[in-house]
Amino acid sequence: MTVTCGTASFSTPRNRRLLDALEDNGIRPEVACRSGECGLCRVRVAEGTVHRAEEARPRLCDERFGYVHSCVSYPLTNVTLEV
Repeated sequence: MTVTCGTASFSTPRNRRLLDALEDNGIRPEVACRSGECGLCRVRVAEGTVHRAEEARPRLCDERFGYVHSCVSYPLTNVTLEV
């Protein structure tokens, strides 16, 4: 899968968490728990589809506005993210 974030664009496997893929490529979203509970690592999915693990505790407005917790989300298609 190709992940685009700002001016950066890179490939990552489907089974790689978005947070790990971002960090591997020098993009450091704010993060704390790494388990989907705190929400600090939220990113907005501008384009594409991601799988969200069940342990994520999204805010009510997250889904409406396209936000996911990057620590428990995996790309299913090429994605464009806003950090």
